[in-house]
Amino acid sequence: MAAGAARKLAGRQGQVYITDTAASGTKTKIANLTDIKLSIKADKIDASDHDTNGWKDSLRGLMEFTGTAGFLYVTTQASRTAIFNALVNGDDVTLEFRPVDAVDEEMYSGTINFDGFDLGAGNSDAQAVNLSFYGRGALTDGTIEA
Repeated sequence: MAAGAARKLAGRQGQVYITDTAASGTKTKIANLTDIKLSIKADKIDASDHDTNGWKDSLRGLMEFTGTAGFLYVTTQASRTAIFNALVNGDDVTLEFRPVDAVDEEMYSGTINFDGFDLGAGNSDAQAVNLSFYGRGALTDGTIEA
């Protein structure tokens, strides 16, 4: 990706896991997310000097990823509570950004923290949550395995 370039991916679904690293390292799925928008970008570092004859010269800097997602839940489901607790406690969670149940398809995976939690409470048992998140470290590119 070129310096300063951003890549946005949307329209896929994702799965959010909490990983118990203190014990066995097993992943526990806490939610299926929809309407994910994932933004990947690199910072630009100004490397201009007198030798560039007045033209700006930039270098690629550090990479980052951020995004938003949503999900619907029934008030008795534990997924809302698990995500809310991850936000409040600052827990690292793993996001797998992928087509649902699509073996051998491309996916992205990374550790995230939630930084926003918007709850829409209607007059029914179904509730809508919109989330925002930021990456903690690298976003990896892989393939979904069976």
